Amino acid sequence: MKNLYENLDNSLKRKLAEVKFVVFDFDGVFTDNSIWHSADGTEVVKRSRYDSQGFDLLEDAGLIDRKTNKETELKLLILSRETSLVVASVAKKLHLTCTQSTYKKPEALQEEMNRYGYKKEQVLYMGNDLNDLHCFDLVGLSVATADADSRVIVKADYVTIHSGGQGAIRELCELFLYARNIHPDIKG
Repeated sequence: MKNLYENLDNSLKRKLAEVKFVVFDFDGVFTDNSIWHSADGTEVVKRSRYDSQGFDLLEDAGLIDRKTNKETELKLLILSRETSLVVASVAKKLHLTCTQSTYKKPEALQEEMNRYGYKKEQVLYMGNDLNDLHCFDLVGLSVATADADSRVIVKADYVTIHSGGQGAIRELCELFLYARNIHPDIKG
């Protein structure tokens, strides 16, 4: 991961260091964009513990405090277009804030930015599909997963080397640590 960070453009490194608010789409970012749908309507998704460990790294470094939600250097939010028990359950398990049930994602994103007082340059949005494109216009740093729709990849400031639900979030978390010079690999 260190080599990946070192090869980033300096402008991207600076933007990563300035981010204060990270907003994640759910499907295709926390998951591989697949669902198992049973006859009774129950949905199940698969997500990576590797990604969960990324949040632990941020917490260990003091960038987030998921248990108490105290003000820290980074605020994290899941922004999902639909109301889903699965999304709510993952958010609860990971101690992340979640905003659900909005078919106007850009408006919901702007509302959250306004609520917390974040400027465009302080916000990163991570997505993978067409309904994320307008959110990219509202933020200072847009990130697409490696397996995102090609139209999303073209518009993103950064494309992860990992796919959604397979380490893309962990990759981003580690890049934050390198950008702030606090990654465990470089601390001495």
